[in-house]
Order: sequence, then C-alpha cells, then structure tokens
Amino acid sequence: MSKARKQINDLAGSQRALNHGNLAPNHYWNKATNTIDKASLIEQMERELNVYGISSWKWYCHTDPAHTGNGFQMDDDNAQWFIEESRKRGMKLISVHKGYSYQSRTLGHLANPKDVEKAALRNPDFNFVVYHSAIKHGSSEGPGLEREQPVRSDDRRFSLAQRPDGYQEAQPADEQRLLRAGQFLQHAVRRSIR
Repeated sequence: MSKARKQINDLAGSQRALNHGNLAPNHYWNKATNTIDKASLIEQMERELNVYGISSWKWYCHTDPAHTGNGFQMDDDNAQWFIEESRKRGMKLISVHKGYSYQSRTLGHLANPKDVEKAALRNPDFNFVVYHSAIKHGSSEGPGLEREQPVRSDDRRFSLAQRPDGYQEAQPADEQRLLRAGQFLQHAVRRSIR
C-alpha cells in the first residue's frame, strides 16, 4: 500500500494519495477490565507505522471491532489517549468517517460529527479529515440511493451555530456553505454509483 502511495505521489509531483492504518481506540479491548488493551493497541500502532508506512489513521467511531457493544467519540478519553500515543510516534493525521454507517441501527449516533470540533480544538497540532460530509445515514445509503434530495436535518452535519460558549458563532452563510458542500458530495456519490 505504501509503495502504491509513493508511485502516485511521484507521478503527481506532490502528495495526492494517503494510505490509512485501520486502527482506533476500540480495536483492542480487555474484556476483563472493560478498558482498552493498551499494550496490544500500541503493538499494532507500531506495526502500522513501521511495517506498512501508513500516512494516516482511519477511524470508524460507529463500529465495534472488539465486540464491546460500543463505538467511541473523537473527544472521549480513549480517543485522547490514542491521539497522545500517536503524537509520540509522529503521526498527526486522523481520517474519520462521519455520516454513513452500516451499523446505523445500533451505533449510528456515533457517526454524528458533533465530537470533531472538540477533538480538533484539544489537539491543534493534528489534522482531521472527515469523510462523507456527515451525510445522514438512512434510505439514501446503499443500493439504488432512492432519495433524490438530501435530508435537511441538523443532526446530519456539524452545526457551527451550536459551538460551546466563548466561541464565535458562524454566520448563516458559513453554515449554508457547509450544507451545500455536503449536498454536492452526496449528489456526486449518487451519480458515480449509477
């Protein structure tokens, strides 16, 4: 994977491709203590960085690879511990899926991007790439993509107007641009699947 990334970037003459390491705070779990299996997670973190030469972590907050019954949020204590361990190793890029969720019936609420800003503000030296523009999961996800118009609801995207006290609120035009970007990407995805 890192070889293909290098070939693409060499052809482009700049960084155009990233290869992700699929590792997140909830991938290794000690069921006896109901906590992160930190030793196993660090071992895998080292392997992803040193053997595979990854350029970003890939997180799916709404999935449960360790079968704990839970996902995680980008701003929770387990995610912060992961971020700090990643920082020690020089990896400061996290790509996260927010929006579509194949586990939407049980953990879809964790695909909501409400946790992105707090994680970013707490870790200003990190970059977070958010996939899918936080498009709401539902009937537009999957074969056919029946819905022609995207659902307009506050829970499907990050609302800048809901920022914590002490932060400047976004102007309506800024919020509208975010919505339009999400709509554009949803329609682009729909067209490419057809």
